[in-house]
Amino acid sequence: MNSSIRLNAKKLLVNNICKLFFVSFFGFLLRYTSMGAVSICCFAYFKSDLFLNLYSEYGLITLISSIFIAVALSVFCLVFVVSVKQGENYIYYSRCEGGTVKFRNLFKFIRPSLSFRVFMLNLYTKILKTLWFIYLGIPLAISVFGLKMLYDSGDFEDAILITLCACTSIISGFFAVMVKLTFLRYSYCSYLMCVHPKMKTNEKIKKSIRITDPDLTETAVLEYSLLGWIFSCIFIIPLIYAVPYIKLAKACFVANIAKDRETIHSRHAINILNILPN
Repeated sequence: MNSSIRLNAKKLLVNNICKLFFVSFFGFLLRYTSMGAVSICCFAYFKSDLFLNLYSEYGLITLISSIFIAVALSVFCLVFVVSVKQGENYIYYSRCEGGTVKFRNLFKFIRPSLSFRVFMLNLYTKILKTLWFIYLGIPLAISVFGLKMLYDSGDFEDAILITLCACTSIISGFFAVMVKLTFLRYSYCSYLMCVHPKMKTNEKIKKSIRITDPDLTETAVLEYSLLGWIFSCIFIIPLIYAVPYIKLAKACFVANIAKDRETIHSRHAINILNILPN
């Protein structure tokens, strides 16, 4: 399935390479420029004479109000960033469905009703990913800590140290694979946000897990097969081709999974109806 998806992505790139690359590049520029601008403004304000004068005159009130304004600006910036990223995802998903690349769709989700939903979905998924990362990292942390304690003690044999290093390496590899597979369970959420923006956040996450779980192996194979493109674009393949190709291949894979699952569910429902007596 992965080979057919990659071939389909290459076909969809025809006459759209420059457009998709410009969408990705401009979206990247907007996101990181806005975050950098907010960070610089907040830092400059807290280091300015204006803040020092206000703080010396009003004291704690100035500090609390300044922190509140900085946090509010940061939240608005994050809402803008995730909305632009969701707009970029929408452009790639629509291209997978045969649609045209429209630059204005980059700002499709910058609306009060949609931006908040996108922000909450991203916040919820990031919290879940962080919790899974901590949970899966506990065995690795214990192994590394034990290895360090043994090495610092100096009372060990070479065979024991080599064995413990090998076990730590195996645990590290297992940790990397499990984290990647766990994170892939939420990869369908952005697609659901494009197709069903009014669906509740919990429902999007549950549906993403339910749809991606049967195809986690295929998803992991696709992800790791694209690593070569990511590394080779530094020396061989220009970014103008590699970036749209990688993102389009991932979008096509998610869209293909969605269609397969919907087809299976429809056939299952039809079979149930045929079994039921009239």
